[in-house]
Amino acid sequence: MPQTITLAYNGAANGHYRVLASFPTLFSERCHLVINPSGYLGAIIDSTMAPASFLSTGFFVVDNTWLAVAATLSGTTLGIFAGGTRRGTFAVASNLEAYPVTRIGNLVANRLILALTGLAPSATLAPSTGLAPADNAWETNAAANGTIDEVQRYNVVLGDSEIARIAQTSTLYKALPEFPLSDGYDDSLRDNIIRSDMATGPAKIRLRSTSAPRLINVQYHLDTAQKQILEQFYLSLGGVNPFYWTTPDTGETLTVRFKQGQRPQYPIEGLGSRAMFSLEVVP
Repeated sequence: MPQTITLAYNGAANGHYRVLASFPTLFSERCHLVINPSGYLGAIIDSTMAPASFLSTGFFVVDNTWLAVAATLSGTTLGIFAGGTRRGTFAVASNLEAYPVTRIGNLVANRLILALTGLAPSATLAPSTGLAPADNAWETNAAANGTIDEVQRYNVVLGDSEIARIAQTSTLYKALPEFPLSDGYDDSLRDNIIRSDMATGPAKIRLRSTSAPRLINVQYHLDTAQKQILEQFYLSLGGVNPFYWTTPDTGETLTVRFKQGQRPQYPIEGLGSRAMFSLEVVP
């Protein structure tokens, strides 16, 4: 049966593989959501002592920061999401539907966080549950030290937009204001016309491109903790990777990225800061 697992994670590196969601067996572990010792999100399929089987999405997990992650299992295809955005799609040899996620958290039995059983549409872990630190090799004591919360299991493969909406209601996003400030907000198309003045006669004009790019300028008032969360989120994206953002006026969910070369600015305002940045809408 196909499956989607979504959860929120907040933890720190411990020198071991941090297992978030898995199907442990007697001879191997099928770990569908894993953070490797270097901090990259991915998966391990059919491996007992072979870290080379780690499938990295290239997404780096920032320590001590809430992150919404998800995995979709459909046949031999594994999809991995972080922050509501698809980070990797892997084709594996075994049928993942025969090995659905049954365990959330650490592999070792005495650190079991949640065992998923039955075929209910979803399973929820609440409130948040602390995880024990790792102390031995990953294949026996892989421990996602930190906190896992908001666990949901679906017996269908959710679409990218559905996973994005789940992420936007997670702990990661609740730490930031829901709407930007009204002053400084601007959602408009960039000037898409090139104008060349002539010595005589009217100026020549032409389009820069077939469609004008859309740029959104936003500002938020943030306290110190919220400023740190936004900055860590920017760094986790490498400043260039896309993510989902909802407009405050129409409620439209857009795929956006931070404007290239323009890191968020934080001028001091009152007891906090005014975060100022621009978003480019990705077609």
